[in-house]
Amino acid sequence: MKATPRSSGTPVVIYARVSSREQADEGFSIPAQLKLLREYASDRGFDVAQEFVDVETAKQAGRPAFGEMVEFLRRRQKTCRTLLVEKTDRLYRNLRDYVTLDDLDVEVHFVKESFVLSDDSRSTEKFMHGIKVLMAKNYVDNLAEEASKGMRTKAEQGTWPSSAPLGYLNVRSGDRRGIALDPERAGTIRRMFEVYASGNCSLEEIRVRAIAEGLMTRRGSAPSKSTIARVLKNPFYTGQFQWGGRTYTGDHTPLVSAELFHRVQEAFRQGNHPVHESKRSLAYAGLIKCERCGCAVTAGVHKGKYVYYRCTRARGDCRAPLIREDRLEGLLGELVQRVQIDEQTIDWVAMALKESHRDEKEHHAEQVDHLQRELTKIQARMDRAYEDKLDGRISEDFWQRKSSEWRASRLELQAAIERHQRAAELYLEAGVQVLRLAMRAYPLWLHQPQTGKRKLLDILLLNCTFDGQTLRATYRKPFCWLAEGSLRTVWRG
Repeated sequence: MKATPRSSGTPVVIYARVSSREQADEGFSIPAQLKLLREYASDRGFDVAQEFVDVETAKQAGRPAFGEMVEFLRRRQKTCRTLLVEKTDRLYRNLRDYVTLDDLDVEVHFVKESFVLSDDSRSTEKFMHGIKVLMAKNYVDNLAEEASKGMRTKAEQGTWPSSAPLGYLNVRSGDRRGIALDPERAGTIRRMFEVYASGNCSLEEIRVRAIAEGLMTRRGSAPSKSTIARVLKNPFYTGQFQWGGRTYTGDHTPLVSAELFHRVQEAFRQGNHPVHESKRSLAYAGLIKCERCGCAVTAGVHKGKYVYYRCTRARGDCRAPLIREDRLEGLLGELVQRVQIDEQTIDWVAMALKESHRDEKEHHAEQVDHLQRELTKIQARMDRAYEDKLDGRISEDFWQRKSSEWRASRLELQAAIERHQRAAELYLEAGVQVLRLAMRAYPLWLHQPQTGKRKLLDILLLNCTFDGQTLRATYRKPFCWLAEGSLRTVWRG
């Protein structure tokens, strides 16, 4: 979609971002972004009211300049409603940022993608934009997976890969990180196990004793009863730990014996009461609200076999009628059917997405090339230093220290290269998954048991309201644009 010029002098804000401090140090991207956006503003007669620049990862919402920009736009709601940015993944890489800007109701110009997102955008354009956001999030999720993979490797080697539990400390010796006993807290933690195993003290009594001995959390506050319970149920103190659903033998010093830990767990079991599960699953409970009074719609079984859904009437008398589960299920199926699109439309959207993200591939290729050059530099340094060691120009200690640093840097660079290569291959995966779900949503609905149908509804729907006759839904993005498009006779414009 080509940008439509507004009247001369329209105030706009500019936002630029790079994803690492190294890019900023090299002048890799920020100057180019600002130059592009300023020229775009000048060509269209826009007045740049403010520029915002972030130089850090967008893995989490809360980037400083992004937050300042949001506050600026909120304060200037009546005078500044236009935002200029290079492309989608420069603006947001998580759904929280996406929702934040969507709530501000601003017009966003994605200059490099020749696209303007506004209330006047067509359903197809909004849908494609939503998939771009999902693809950007998929890239960040991929980075998180790589970090998780590194933590799992540490766990397999016996090293706890996260913050040390109470009674232990995170320590570092050279390039190696590990866990050591905390001399100030370890004794108190051990006595907590011994006392609770005796069966003569409650959790509250143990908490009071521990505080009397000076036990505080890392934040300097007194531990709560739930904190004491988590400590006493944590097998970490026996030398074992759980990570990613598996149990590992740690390389840290156990604080209590396995036999003492077992006695503590037995004490917990004797003090607990069984939890009784509901005899019948009410699949759609908690999904719908009454449109008349805003209360939740609950479910009940009548005559031992018929399930009816009705308003809870928590705010007083409500005359909304009951509805049988089978009829409600039919109405929900109609909501699912609205997001279904045909294979021809899917092919068209996929082709448009590939075309609009060609520059994304180029970005990752540029990053891989840059990282490869850095990797070559490090290898050359290692080769020269090794020759100097053989010739006696540097000591063995110096060689060991520097080669260890270089090897660590080399591993980090190789991991970064793999991440960019994988991102270049998988950047469309999130979009394709959405398209496949849209194509198969209704057939899936028809052949799923009720638990599967509820899971599908949780993916597609944000909330539902029911007035006794009509069921209305708010869809999650980007499915809302599919549902909007299905209500129009010409989906693709």
